[in-house]
Amino acid sequence: MKRHVIRSQDFTPEFLARIFDRADQFRRMMEHPAESKKLKKRLKGRLINVLFYEPSTRTMASFVDGAHHLGATVFCTADAGLTSSTVKGETFAHTIRMFNGYRPDVLVVRHKEEGRLAEGALLLNKIGSRTHLINAGDGPGQHPTQALLDVYTLHQQLGSVDGVKIMMGGDLLNGRTVRSLAYLLSKYKDVHITFAAPKQLQIGSDILRHLDEHCTEYTCVGEDFRNLLPAQHAVYWTRLQLERIVHEDIETQKKQREELARIQKDCFCIDAAEMALMRPDAILMHPLPINNEVREISLVAEDDPRCVIFLQAENGMYVRMALLDMLVNG
Repeated sequence: MKRHVIRSQDFTPEFLARIFDRADQFRRMMEHPAESKKLKKRLKGRLINVLFYEPSTRTMASFVDGAHHLGATVFCTADAGLTSSTVKGETFAHTIRMFNGYRPDVLVVRHKEEGRLAEGALLLNKIGSRTHLINAGDGPGQHPTQALLDVYTLHQQLGSVDGVKIMMGGDLLNGRTVRSLAYLLSKYKDVHITFAAPKQLQIGSDILRHLDEHCTEYTCVGEDFRNLLPAQHAVYWTRLQLERIVHEDIETQKKQREELARIQKDCFCIDAAEMALMRPDAILMHPLPINNEVREISLVAEDDPRCVIFLQAENGMYVRMALLDMLVNG
């Protein structure tokens, strides 16, 4: 595998099979006290640095907790945009070089700007660093480890990813999770993706070009997505990313956000009626968090046994444990 984890499209099918097997192994070991103690030796003496410029709950906690379960020493900087020397004018390149000097085995970074992690990887390669860099989300760009746990969940719950029909809905334009997942799904056979979103928030043309190049079938729909729900093996819904809807005029920005929030709430919500249309063996997924004001997934839908959103989040720790272990130990 590559030294750094920056893009979903860099994962190979062989790597995916290996990491899922290792995640399964670590899950089984965690269920038994004696076996979980053995896990502590996997990364004993290793240093993991976690640096987040954007808010995070699941990604940061699963990396930190997973690294601790493997016995690593972890140094975590949350709210780096407010508490690091960035506020004093330090560049991202200088921050990366500084951390490299402390010799971490892995540096996990979330940044608000798309492309920053790719720049960081090039810099580390240029200076001959031994540190592995993991992209934990770069603005509206990618979130490759989220895609790993999402595909792992599909594999776990459906038995196979080949042949899966999946609908992705909500804010697809600004959602890095759906972008990364689409890239990863293109590596499997006979997958069909339905993108359901308001026209202002439909999936980007770059993703559609990638799917065309990899012969992955897709359909783009708007408010009429419900008639396609019965055919889906999985429904993957996302929140409206209001923080990424910006305009130089504050009043215009406010109106745009309010209008899109209304559309999402009125037309793109998964509720009891939508769950009734889904197959009995289908699953409902969401990368979390759910926006409690807009409620793109209702409380009724959340309580349905086909809703696996918290299992999805739990899977994130095991997949990230497997990733850390594979980067360090091979």
